[in-house]
Amino acid sequence: MTNRFFDVEDYPREIPRRVYASYDQHADGRILFEAIDAAWFDEFMGDGGNAERWLETASGAPLSVLDTPSDIYQRANLAPPSSDDEDDDGPTEWVQIDIDAGGDDVILYAGLFAEGIRVGFSKVSAVPARVSASLSAAFDLAPHVAPEQKIRFALAGLSAAIEWVAVYDVGQGSANGLCDAAAMPLAYFDLGGGVLANTSSFPSTLTNICLTHKPPIILSHWDWDHWSSGLRFSQATSMTWLAPNQKLGAVHSALATLIVKNGQLLIWPAGLTGLTIGQVTLEKCTGVKGRNNTGLATLVDGPPGEKPILLTGDARYSVIPSGLADCHAVVVPHHGADMRNKATPTCVGHVASRAAYSYGAGNTFAHPRSTTYDNHHANMWPHRHKNPATPIDRHTPDLRPAAGHIGLSWSATAPLPKLACPGFCSLALAQR
Repeated sequence: MTNRFFDVEDYPREIPRRVYASYDQHADGRILFEAIDAAWFDEFMGDGGNAERWLETASGAPLSVLDTPSDIYQRANLAPPSSDDEDDDGPTEWVQIDIDAGGDDVILYAGLFAEGIRVGFSKVSAVPARVSASLSAAFDLAPHVAPEQKIRFALAGLSAAIEWVAVYDVGQGSANGLCDAAAMPLAYFDLGGGVLANTSSFPSTLTNICLTHKPPIILSHWDWDHWSSGLRFSQATSMTWLAPNQKLGAVHSALATLIVKNGQLLIWPAGLTGLTIGQVTLEKCTGVKGRNNTGLATLVDGPPGEKPILLTGDARYSVIPSGLADCHAVVVPHHGADMRNKATPTCVGHVASRAAYSYGAGNTFAHPRSTTYDNHHANMWPHRHKNPATPIDRHTPDLRPAAGHIGLSWSATAPLPKLACPGFCSLALAQR
């Protein structure tokens, strides 16, 4: 049973009176929390909450996301996020937020794809230590850590030839396919899309995905815009998911329980720096904090003599072990955000080389940023180096004059493949 927070269809949403909340991210003077109804947690989990109990009860948990003013921590006399970097992981304390239904300075999302509701908050306080311990224990991924051999077995299908790397148009989010000659995914690297305030950026033309090869889904990190389409197309939760071991709040953890029940969840083990299967190399990012920079990146090797295609998730290049090596093509980190770091790989200058930006037009984060264009332009990536005032395409601007999914390959002349299942999925490559 899927938690109602993940329902794509709209339904009447209740406003909680009191929530336990954990910091998720901050940007543009606002802080986002993932939250769980405190009264529900006290009744069903209590002081003895653990991962096993959470697995049994998560489908019924009243979840929400709160978009709050930046001074919410100061009002609780707690340490605020340490900087305004978009990839900072902020403080680690759980907080209790009492909701004021008559206020208007908080936007409450009672569903991942629902419109926000204007509310306020009357009180913010630290969560008692015993409850905080119960919350952290319930959402712990440790029970799902897998040994390397089990991961290799689950990814064995990647030993087949990969001829296309797809960058799917999912609006403000990221989803990529490691595809065979017919552009059918052998695996996905992220399966996200626009959510919350950016839900409308998800294209209405994307009505189904391809699971023909029973593709595993590799998560770069646990951000909802990198996994949300696994809920839009819920059959994807019956696949094998490989993800980094990161601190989760209630929303992300509810997804994890759904995968455990429907499919298989494999969590990357400590000490494993990378592994290679066929053309694919997975690398553990070396960042020390934050989900963005402590996740997984992927390199896909091409024919002999050709450089790889790099898939970054939201990780800056400098924390990916091979991230600053020359590349044939790259999916630019964090949807073109300002990564506070000018370092990028150098383009090899192949006629088929591309730098792809996966973002939704009119997104709330103002992605991509001009400085990101400038940094890539300086390293020979073939796109304009300034963000023009007129609307720009969702991907590499000058080389992507129209909307649609992009096929990255090592050939400049091979025609775009025709999917073997026309009319069933919506992943046909539209441009290269």
